[in-house]
Amino acid sequence: MAIAGIQKLPKNPRFSKKKNSRYIEAKADRVTVIFSTIFKDQDDVIIGKVFLQEFREGRKASQTAPAVLYSLGEPPLELKGLPGARVGDNVGYITFGKPYREFGE
Repeated sequence: MAIAGIQKLPKNPRFSKKKNSRYIEAKADRVTVIFSTIFKDQDDVIIGKVFLQEFREGRKASQTAPAVLYSLGEPPLELKGLPGARVGDNVGYITFGKPYREFGE
């Protein structure tokens, strides 16, 4: 399924839970990968939020690290209006973005 260049990747048994989703968007200048997960309970939400925020901190330590965004409850802008993009207090999204120039030849 694709909307505005976003493609939902098929389920992969190595990607753990059935309720997780992966999306990829390839543009002329960058690639964006979005992972979603559904947390089981409030403790998982807190642990997941702290863990995923560490990815953002990694960007500050290394300029070659991909750009990282984390959102809880609402899908990122790239997924707004996409059928199946989940919303809720226990839904988390992490978005990685990388310009093509950083991939090398």
